[in-house]
Order: sequence, then C-alpha cells, then structure tokens
Amino acid sequence: MFSERTSVGLDVHARTTTAWALNGETGEVFSERLDAETHNVLAWVATLPQPAAVAYEAGPTGFVLARALDGIGIRCVVAAPSKMERPAGDRIKTDKRDAQRLAKLLRMDELPVVRVPTPAEEAARDLVRGRDDVRRDLARARNRVSKLLLRQGRVWRGQHPPCSPRPGSRLSAGLTANEVVDLQRKALQRTVAFLGWF
Repeated sequence: MFSERTSVGLDVHARTTTAWALNGETGEVFSERLDAETHNVLAWVATLPQPAAVAYEAGPTGFVLARALDGIGIRCVVAAPSKMERPAGDRIKTDKRDAQRLAKLLRMDELPVVRVPTPAEEAARDLVRGRDDVRRDLARARNRVSKLLLRQGRVWRGQHPPCSPRPGSRLSAGLTANEVVDLQRKALQRTVAFLGWF
C-alpha cells in the first residue's frame, strides 16, 4: 500500500529525464526536465515533500538510479513496461505524460514491478551478454572470410587458411579479425566457467 506523501514518476532516457511528482496531501504538482545524470535526479527528488516514492520503467539505462535512490532512503519501484496497460484511445505519448502516468499508477499501487538485481547479478548478466555478442562477432568474421575465399574459388573449413595471404590484404585482415574475436570469445568463456555462472 502506498504510504509516502509524494509520488514521483520518471521518464528516463540516456540524456534527459522528465520528472513529474504529486504531493498527495496538498495536491501540488511538480514537474521538471532534468539532465539524466543520477546526482541531478537525486537532488531534484530530495527537494520534494518527503517521504517520497519514485517509479520509472525498466530499460537500457539499467538499475543505477534505483540503487542510488534506495541508497539515500527513497523507495524506488522499477516498472515492467511490457506488462503495463495503456488506456484505450490514449494515442498521444510524451515524456511528461509517461512520467505523470507512472506517478499516478505508483500512488494507486498498480505498477507491475521488476526485481532490481544485485550488482553481482547484473555483472554476471553483462558478462554473459558480452560472451554472446562476441560469439555473433566471431560468426560474422568467419562468414566474411569464407565468402571472400569462396569468391576466389577457395573453400575454407575454418581450421587454417587454405593459402598464405599476403600481408595487408583483405584476406589477411579478415583472418586477423577472426583470430582476435576468437581469442575474446575464449577469454570470456573461461571467465564465465571460472565464476560458475553457466
């Protein structure tokens, strides 16, 4: 149940954050467009009538803001955007309206919540995502080399190049890129295995 005096909705983007807050006792509304730096958001929320609770949607900005707000004693809820219902006929989407909607849903306790992972869990996720990215990079590098060779009438089976490329050639560059990406993949795989995550 919502017990704080002020409910705050944040529409968080990479460079800006649109904030909208409602004081439940007086009905006073506060809104601001902020630089997305975490300390700027914390400073603005701290100026509001306390106690306050904050909500924002999960996204590419991660959970740094949620942890920082919790660190200064302000409850923060991270909402699952895929599970939030949109009112019928609501086709106008602006940052301010999104922030306002989050603040109101927070006050009514109707936000589908995402669990904020610990920093260790988030680091594990980042490492596994990095490993998967490198696997895709390696597949693309191998594909580029094999297609280059195929255009020259040669077939590469992925072990050793079927010829010695001359230094500085496109084939030499492709094989070097392939080796570098493969080394990155192996290093990430060893780290994941060492930590015992997967």
